[in-house]
Amino acid sequence: MEEKLNTFSKRIHQRIDNLKFLQKVEKLSKTSTRDGSLEFFWRTASNGIMKEIYFSPLKMTELQKCLVDVLIEFFKGKAITDWTYISLREIENFLRDVNDVPAFLLETVPEELFYSWVGQLIYEVMESTTQWSEKPRIWNDLSQIEKIKETKVVLREIIGFKVELIELLEEGVISINWDGPVSAPIQNSIALFVREVLRKELGNPELEILLET
Repeated sequence: MEEKLNTFSKRIHQRIDNLKFLQKVEKLSKTSTRDGSLEFFWRTASNGIMKEIYFSPLKMTELQKCLVDVLIEFFKGKAITDWTYISLREIENFLRDVNDVPAFLLETVPEELFYSWVGQLIYEVMESTTQWSEKPRIWNDLSQIEKIKETKVVLREIIGFKVELIELLEEGVISINWDGPVSAPIQNSIALFVREVLRKELGNPELEILLET
């Protein structure tokens, strides 16, 4: 897709010419986006803080490169759970030359795609850094009360996001609440991660979750 570079702010042009985090670092962990747009290279500390992160474009527009570069500047050094609250509008505000003139038109950026990149990164980082229990529970051996209790323990102690149990809707279906405004693609990634953890930790590979916000 051809970009109209003359519609971008000066700060965007300056950033495009001086990207800070465009680097391919093979010694780090790698996340390749499903759509083939880019690769993230990253390393976290034991406490989940993102210590290093870079990106390598595969098929990205100049504006998309700029946005990802600013995203990394915003969130490098923070816990991966903080990345869930990313706002494309906040990045756009940062790139403005003056407060009342947009740096670019938000409708020209495929927001869902942008958030899906972040969601996939969050999922893979969380999956790789999760401390799994040595002896998972066995779902079918638990009473209803024990299932509720153990689900709460897993949500509190293993999953790093602010999620809480609402109720067990039926056998094998868990309703949980997500605290905070998050884009749909990132919500989907969180839901997949939470489901994977609950399935492994509660010993039921068929568990399903309903994520409510």
